[in-house]
Amino acid sequence: MRSVPSIRRSVLQYLLCVALIPLVAISIFFVLHTRNMLINREIRSMRMVGKEVVREITSLMTHAASDLSVSAVHPRLRKLDLTREEAEAYLRGLHSIYRVFSDISLYDRRGVPIASSLYSYWEDAERSPWFSRAMAGEVIATPPHKMIDRPGLHVTLYQPVRNSEWNVFRVLLARISFTEISRILNGADLGGEGEMVLLDSYGNILSHPDRTRELDKFRDLGDDVMLGTVSEGIATGESGKRVLFSSLEMSSEQTHTGQTWRLICIRPHNVVMASLRQQQTTLIGVGVLTVLLSVLMGILFGKRLADPIGRAAAAARDISEGNLNVAVPSEGFSEVRELAVAMNTMVAEVKDHRERLEKLVAERTGKLEESRASLQEVLHRHEVILDSVGEGIFGLNAERRISFVNPVGARLLGWDASQLLGKDAVEAFHYLNPDGSRHDANTCRILRVIDTGEPLLDEDEIFVRKDGSMFPVRFIVTPTKDEHGFVSGVVIAFQDITREKEADSKLKESEESLRQTQKMEAIGRLAGGVAHDFNNLLTAILGHVELLLLDLEKGSPFVQDLEEVRTQVERGERLTRQLLAFSRRQVLQPQVLNLNDIIRGMEMLLHRLLGEDIEVSLHIDSDLCMVKTDRGQIEQVIMNLAVNAREAMPKGGRLVVETKNFTADDTFSDISPGGYALLEVSDTGTGMSHDVLARIFEPFFTTKPQGKGVGIGLSTVYGIVNQSKGTIRVYSEVGKGSTFKVFLPSAEAEAAHAETDVRDEQDLSGDETILIVEDEDMVRRALSRQLARNGYTVIDAPDGEVALEVMKKHHGEVHAVITDIVMPRMNGRELADSLKKEYPGIGIVFMSGYTEHILTQGNVAEDEIFVQKPFSFTMIAKALRTVIAKIRDEA
Repeated sequence: MRSVPSIRRSVLQYLLCVALIPLVAISIFFVLHTRNMLINREIRSMRMVGKEVVREITSLMTHAASDLSVSAVHPRLRKLDLTREEAEAYLRGLHSIYRVFSDISLYDRRGVPIASSLYSYWEDAERSPWFSRAMAGEVIATPPHKMIDRPGLHVTLYQPVRNSEWNVFRVLLARISFTEISRILNGADLGGEGEMVLLDSYGNILSHPDRTRELDKFRDLGDDVMLGTVSEGIATGESGKRVLFSSLEMSSEQTHTGQTWRLICIRPHNVVMASLRQQQTTLIGVGVLTVLLSVLMGILFGKRLADPIGRAAAAARDISEGNLNVAVPSEGFSEVRELAVAMNTMVAEVKDHRERLEKLVAERTGKLEESRASLQEVLHRHEVILDSVGEGIFGLNAERRISFVNPVGARLLGWDASQLLGKDAVEAFHYLNPDGSRHDANTCRILRVIDTGEPLLDEDEIFVRKDGSMFPVRFIVTPTKDEHGFVSGVVIAFQDITREKEADSKLKESEESLRQTQKMEAIGRLAGGVAHDFNNLLTAILGHVELLLLDLEKGSPFVQDLEEVRTQVERGERLTRQLLAFSRRQVLQPQVLNLNDIIRGMEMLLHRLLGEDIEVSLHIDSDLCMVKTDRGQIEQVIMNLAVNAREAMPKGGRLVVETKNFTADDTFSDISPGGYALLEVSDTGTGMSHDVLARIFEPFFTTKPQGKGVGIGLSTVYGIVNQSKGTIRVYSEVGKGSTFKVFLPSAEAEAAHAETDVRDEQDLSGDETILIVEDEDMVRRALSRQLARNGYTVIDAPDGEVALEVMKKHHGEVHAVITDIVMPRMNGRELADSLKKEYPGIGIVFMSGYTEHILTQGNVAEDEIFVQKPFSFTMIAKALRTVIAKIRDEA
């Protein structure tokens, strides 16, 4: 027989547990928490120091490249008759200024050195690929390399030197010693025994505390750390010691070498954990002292408690053997005394209870027979209820076999009720695994309820019918228990949720469509805001360029540079128009036109654009209806679709452009009923997958490699078509090409009337007084100077409220106002309305770079004059002359 522990031993064990368990738990928690805190703090510290080092290295390389670029445009280096003595003097001066360079040399177009600041190492650079790229006009830097006559690593910068005709005829070469970068790394404080290692993109060491390891492979911490797969944490070094590390990557733009570098900060794990080991020693001492005190208290308290209970136990044994004359002694703790009194009272009542028990047994036997009849009636009612409910219900016994099933459950499972009774549950119906295999008894969650006794609710499960077909269900499993509280089986109630799943699928599709619409709208608003600020910058740049061109003589060498600036401004203007197009915030100039005329006019351009290996076919409907849209925007739609088709046909193919009439009825969900002109652009290219089709019109989404496209072309097409009140569809299959269909609403032909520019052949100067209201200072100053140069008297204001004050204080007539629409405090529309009430004969010219306010808020009426930023002085001057002429005609 197994021995039962004594009270003394139990008390001692309990006291030890009470003392030790909290102590051990607190100690473990404290040690783990302190360890994680130390590690996280150390890694954060290394990451902060590493970021500062990266910033300093980036600043060093950026300043070096900038300094060399500035030096290359010095007139002395651009002289055709530069002598060696002049070049040497200039290079030595540069070297004394820019100490970051270890040497600066000048080479002619053949790669022959002209002069050097130190004469330390001469070499012909004609065969160097870096020199060839520099002669082609590229500013280039080499990866770190070693030199014959210098210790350590160097980075060589090649800077083209151009003559007055902007042709490269010399190359300025400067070397940066890695000593400067090592100085930055050595100056960083990582704490005790910390070190920094700088690697290139191939894992070669560029800088290390051990200078002899330069350009060796760094394998101290493994490939994951070296290649940046793991950016920070704990690693085991090559020597077996654990270290903490933090890895930061420097991009090729930061290094200016065409390579990415990686900076790894390292500290020994044992150094960081030194303080934690001291705390662990203290905790062990406290634990030993607590155990000794617990043992002493357990011995004393156990003796005092155990002796009275032992005497009471001896008396209880005599009573259990039938000696009812024994009295339990009342001594010891109050609880022991109460136990003795209770036992003595119990002995006195045992005889009386024995007689009552015999009588009670006879009475209960009769009642049991009555309960059995009632139970049969209850079971019958339960069967009726189960047969009438709309859910499937069945039960499993403790042996995991089906004990009952209602008709609905049997029908949903495709069985007869009699066939299911007694059948193993897993073999009968349950099905869940993703690979299509049935559950076994160890993985079935329904059967697990029999073991755990915990109810189970599942909203999305799969059952299998007798014929093997599957259907989704929602079910709840409830355990049943016997009179002893043990689980005797489970009851499963389930519903077929096939219709609910179909409804949820349709709801998710609707939600996804709504999210896509909201995303396009948000990006459109962002694009409109960017275009507004960009247009202001371009307007100011263009205005100052025109002023400079007026001040320069035609033969000035700066005229060509300024013309190039104006060309780039025009490129920026086209970019903002693309942004406004796909955001549907561009001011269009719609007119009634025929798509056939546009396509015929672009036929030759399409041939040149697509190349000889792509056949272009036009199928034009001669009776095509007219549409009202912007000609230039429709041309952009056709061009973008053609470019997209060319990218899909790298080995050549066929592009078909087709037009025809189309009538939509109520069956089209995305096209309003009515007549349309249909433009189809089809190609025989690679086609698109379903995932690509779902995102084809998203801004900046592209399948092209990095650097080959920005993904704005089809977004622009989408924006133009929607702003023209049209619809675009796309059909594509992988390997079978793509077809884009553009539906534009038909329009009645209108009599076209050409609008002639006012004073096209006249001088655009004037002597009127003009008020300029513009919140952007650079735009306002440039426009004021341009108008003043052309004879106008100009006054200006930064916003609408200031403009009203300026008008009140001005003595004399103000003939016209040029005002921006979007301004703080009072916008241009409000200002114009206020001025017209006070000065009825004043002319208003509106301007803006943020056209959403014109499109959505009606700030400019059809008979008012609006100029889109960026604009040239000719555009704003023509608009000004038009409004002044209109005011004079009305007067």
